[in-house]
Amino acid sequence: MKSINFYSPKILLFLLILVFIDYIIGMLMIDLMEVDTMQYGSIAWEMLDSGNFLQVQHRHLDYLDKPPLLFWLSSLSFSIFGFSPFSFRIPSFFFTVLGAFSTYKLAKLYYNKETGILAAVILTSSQAWFLMNHDPRTDNILAGAVIFGVWQVVLYLRYNKPLNFFLGFLGIALAMLEKGPIGLMVPVLAIGSELLYKRDWKNLFKWQWIGAAAFILVLLSPMIWGLFKQFGWEGVKFYFWTQSFGRITGESVWKDSSGYLFFVHTFLWTFLPWMILALYGIGIKFSEIFKSGKTGKYEILSLAGFLLPFIALSFSHFKLPHYIFVGFPFIAIVTAHGIQKVLSNEKESEKKILFFIQLFINLVLWVGIAFICIKVFPLNNLLIIFIAVILLILSMYFSLRSTSLKFDILIPSTLTIIAVNFLLNIHFYPELLTYQSGTYIARYASENQIPAEKMYIYEKSSHSLDFYLKSIVPIVEDQEDIQQVLNDQGSIWIVTNNKGKKLIDELYDSPLTIEEFKDFHITLLSSRFLNPETRSSVVRTRYLIRLDSPE
Repeated sequence: MKSINFYSPKILLFLLILVFIDYIIGMLMIDLMEVDTMQYGSIAWEMLDSGNFLQVQHRHLDYLDKPPLLFWLSSLSFSIFGFSPFSFRIPSFFFTVLGAFSTYKLAKLYYNKETGILAAVILTSSQAWFLMNHDPRTDNILAGAVIFGVWQVVLYLRYNKPLNFFLGFLGIALAMLEKGPIGLMVPVLAIGSELLYKRDWKNLFKWQWIGAAAFILVLLSPMIWGLFKQFGWEGVKFYFWTQSFGRITGESVWKDSSGYLFFVHTFLWTFLPWMILALYGIGIKFSEIFKSGKTGKYEILSLAGFLLPFIALSFSHFKLPHYIFVGFPFIAIVTAHGIQKVLSNEKESEKKILFFIQLFINLVLWVGIAFICIKVFPLNNLLIIFIAVILLILSMYFSLRSTSLKFDILIPSTLTIIAVNFLLNIHFYPELLTYQSGTYIARYASENQIPAEKMYIYEKSSHSLDFYLKSIVPIVEDQEDIQQVLNDQGSIWIVTNNKGKKLIDELYDSPLTIEEFKDFHITLLSSRFLNPETRSSVVRTRYLIRLDSPE
C-alpha cells in the first residue's frame, strides 16, 4: 500500500482550507468589536447612507484619521450583500485571499511551488491573520494590496509585460488608499533593496518609474480631491506626511510611552506559532547574504520587506500591534524558505531542536485554550468539545510520529493554531462580546421596536450602538439637554451609566422602564475580568431608561 506523503502540497492545501473555514466561522459567529472595527463599520454605514463618498465623516463630523478605501469597499459590500458584520468583513477577507495567493506566487517565483504553498499556510495561520479576519481594521487590505503589488512589479521586472506594470502599481495605489504612504514605502524598500543588492542599475533607474508615480497619483486623485475640498491643503499634507512620517518625527499628535522594542514582543505573539521559525529563517537569510559576498545571488526582497519597515516603525512615537502586519507576507516567505533549508539539511539534530521548540509552543497553546474553556468561560457544548478533542489527537499524533521529522514541524503547529482559533471564534469571543453593552442595547431596541430617533446617550458615544441601530444616536450632556429633548419628543430612551442613572433618579420620580446590560471594555482584558470570581468587580452596568414627559 502506497504511504501518504503528509508533507505534499496537497496536504498543505488541505491545511489552508481548514484555516479559511476557521476564518469564516469567526466572520459569522462574532459581532464587530469596539473600538476601531466598530467605528469603521459605522463610518462605512454613514457613508452609504449619506451618499457622500469623497468626504469621510463620522457622526456627521469631518473625519481625517484614515484614508477612504476601507469605507468605500465596506459601503459597496453593504449595498450588495446587505447590512451585517459579515458584509463588513467581506472586503478584508477578499484581500486576505488575494494576499495569500500573491504570497504563494511570489515565493514560488523565487523558490518553488512547495515553498509557495508553505508560505501561504504560514501567513494565513499566523495569529494576526485569524484576528484580522474577524476584527478587520485597515491592515488586511493594506497587506494584501502591498504583496500583490510587489509580486506584479517583480513579474514586470522579469518579463517586461505592461499588464504586470499596471497591476503592480494598481496594488500599490490601493495600499496607499487604504493606509497612506506606507503602502508605497514598503514596496519601495523591498524591491529597491533587491535591486541594490543585485546591482541591477538598469531596473533601479528605469524611466518608467516616473510613469508609475503619475499612474498612482491619477488613482489617488479622487481621494486627494475629497481631502482638499474637506480640509484644504492641510488635509493633503496630513495624508502624505503627518499621519505616517509625522509619527516618527514627532509632528503627529498621536504619542504613547511604548519603547523601541514594542514590536519585538508584539511579533512574538502575533506571529504565533511560527515566530521562532521566523527568527531562524531571518538567520538563514543573513547567513546566505554574508556567504554570497558580492555576487548578489540570493533573494533578499522578503527580508527587506519585513525588516526595514519593522525597524522604521519601531521609531514611531505611537505604536499599535497591527502596524507591523503589512510585513507579515514577507516574513512568511522568509520562514518558509528557512523551513525548507532545515528539511533539506542532513543534520537531524537541527531538525529535532526546532521540532521540540514547536512542540513546546503547541503545548502552551493547548494549555492556554483549555484554561479559557474550563476556567474563564466554561465550555459545555459537546459537539465543540468533540471537534477540539479530534484536533488535539491529530496534533499529538503528528507530533509523536517517528517516521520522519519533515512534517512533524509543520502539521501539528498548524492544527494547534486552527484548534485554538476555532475555540476562540465559536466560544470565547461570543461569550466575551456579551459584555459589549452597545450591541445588546441596540438588539433590545430593535426587538422591542423602540424608534432609533427616540434614543439618546448620556455619556460618550457608542460605535456599536450606532452601527447596530443604523442610526447616529445623539448625546445629551446635561439636565437641560434631557429636558429639552423630552419636551420635544414626549417620550425618550436614554442609554447611560451609573452617573447618568443617579442624575435621572434625582430629577424624575418614576422612570417607566429600566433595562440593565453588562458592560466592559473587551479589548482591554485584565486578570480580574478573566477570573470569574473577580469579574463582577470590574464589570460595569449600562442602563436603557425610558422617560415620559408629564404632559
